[in-house]
Amino acid sequence: VVTGGGRDFGQAGSVWLAREGAHVDLCARQLTSAEATCEIIRNEDGVARGYQCDMSNAQSVNHFADQLLQDMQPIDILILSAAQWLEGHLGEDDSDA
Repeated sequence: VVTGGGRDFGQAGSVWLAREGAHVDLCARQLTSAEATCEIIRNEDGVARGYQCDMSNAQSVNHFADQLLQDMQPIDILILSAAQWLEGHLGEDDSDA
């Protein structure tokens, strides 16, 4: 699984993993970006699925996680290339959001 797989480091990591034989699930803020990376991978006979996910939106992240869990495949590698900067202290009483 690669977050931020639609461009830059996330795209490069997704393509590299596919070239190494991994089945890659990747997300990007814009589904068209995720699908563009999937197209690169598929053109090289790799396996990839793209999803839309906005890491700054907890609901979007939960939806992405639910989609990944639906196919019951284990996740062996997770590359967190998407970033969301949060200011301040996070404590035990903070929500997932």
